[in-house]
Amino acid sequence: MNIPVKAALFDLGGVALHFRGIGRAEAEKETGLPPGTLRRIAYNESFALANLGVYSHQDWLEAVRRDLIAEFGTTAGAAVEVWAKDPGELDEDVVAVLNAVRARGIPVGIFTNNTSGLEGDLARLGFDAFDTLINSADLGVTKPAPLAYRLAVEAMGVPA
Repeated sequence: MNIPVKAALFDLGGVALHFRGIGRAEAEKETGLPPGTLRRIAYNESFALANLGVYSHQDWLEAVRRDLIAEFGTTAGAAVEVWAKDPGELDEDVVAVLNAVRARGIPVGIFTNNTSGLEGDLARLGFDAFDTLINSADLGVTKPAPLAYRLAVEAMGVPA
């Protein structure tokens, strides 16, 4: 049985976009922080709130800065600016697949748990191989909640 594909929904992080920790490592080195410090401090409750849209991207970065300063002193806060410049790295093979799907006339949606800073990062990368961007920070709910998927499909304008 052939069922026509009306739309394709792809994850972003770890699929089309990779964060390899280059910006974190550079920031830690420049500010003298122990390796792994930014990962430990940044990806906690404030990150979860930013993924839900409760915190803006900037609110999250400021929470990280406050925690760094509280633990390591005022100079540690400068790590945030260095780290925040890293938009990640596109997987060109996946981007080629997304473009091929779109070339067949199938709308492509990108569905990700991310912060409100996502669109800026994607613009810096020149990533536009999609028709609809669905970000948990805009939805107010993160994957894998069933509601997140229902809202993503609705955003694509197709039946599940």
